Amino acid sequence: MRERSVDRLVSALVAVVLGGLAGNTPESLMRMAVIEDAARRVVGDCRAVFAQAADIVGEPGGAGLRSWLARSPEDRTLECMGFSAGCDESGFRYLWG
Repeated sequence: MRERSVDRLVSALVAVVLGGLAGNTPESLMRMAVIEDAARRVVGDCRAVFAQAADIVGEPGGAGLRSWLARSPEDRTLECMGFSAGCDESGFRYLWG
């Protein structure tokens, strides 16, 4: 997020898919909220970032990414996944808990 890099966001999405997004594991879903929030902060509309990652991973991984975006907005927030956005002496940071 600090680098404001779309490539890093795409890589993060690919990593979550490879790590088990299709299984809807809590760990994967929690990471998706952080990645989506970062993408919105970097590019505004995050759908293009998700589409780029879906093109890389193919199916069924792409379906998992689209499924995340199809969830209701309140079920994709940082807060519902246990995170918040904050700052420390180093700058912006996602905080757990």
